Amino acid sequence: MADTRYGSLSTPNSGQIEMSDIEGRVGQLESDGERKMTGRNNQLIMNENEIEVWTPTIVMERFIRPCFAELFGTMLFVFVGSMSGLATASDQALSVLVAALAHGFAIAMLIAGIGAPSGGHFNPCVTIGVYMGGAMNLIMGCLYIISQLIGAICGSALVLAVLTTEQFDSINGGATLLGEGIATDKAIGCEWILTMILVSTVLQAAVETKSSNLAPLAIGLAVLVDILAGATISGASMNPARSFGPAVVAGIWDDHWVYWVGPPAGAICSGLVYRLLLASPDKRWILKED
Repeated sequence: MADTRYGSLSTPNSGQIEMSDIEGRVGQLESDGERKMTGRNNQLIMNENEIEVWTPTIVMERFIRPCFAELFGTMLFVFVGSMSGLATASDQALSVLVAALAHGFAIAMLIAGIGAPSGGHFNPCVTIGVYMGGAMNLIMGCLYIISQLIGAICGSALVLAVLTTEQFDSINGGATLLGEGIATDKAIGCEWILTMILVSTVLQAAVETKSSNLAPLAIGLAVLVDILAGATISGASMNPARSFGPAVVAGIWDDHWVYWVGPPAGAICSGLVYRLLLASPDKRWILKED
């Protein structure tokens, strides 16, 4: 009896059926392969389109232009603020008024005049507040602060260049100093509150309402009012860069650390209050609209 276990392979058409089946499978695999390759190619093309080429123009607009605006604006602000100290008077109140007007009008003018490329921070604490408010990223924030510190040194160096040694010494190089007999803890508290006023004004006038043309004026008035209120207590710096530049050039570091504790703390508190309570629903951290 013939062995019929492999009878299916010995039928007259079995070879043709197998070959046809194999060819069909090969065709299907080739078709699947083409679809996969097409999908990969499409994905590759999409990924290539998503890759942004950093041309010199992009680098200029995104980094160099705004950072230079911060450097240049801070330089001019420190120059004007320091030079206003020459308008001394026997009446301390009048001296404070002159400083307040000079700083307030200067910052308003600079924000309106050259602040467009960067937003016109000119103050590390404003940059911290804007970052806390979600309006800028950390890398740009760090670049802004570095630019502001360099600008402050340049501004103080300009003051040294245009004044005589006696004049420069008479204003302590434009350095911000604590009031006579004021303890450091009192000065820190004063700087904290004054900076909260300033940064809260920035967040509401410039970040929350980006199209407001009154933002430079509001921010300038905040600086003016803060100096009137706190100049005799802490020097009313509200700006580590404003204090840092003259300290470097004049070599006056008395209680300088106060201006790196109080103002940043006030900026962080303002940012937290804004993101938790004062921001619009799309920017708020809690109780957002569905």
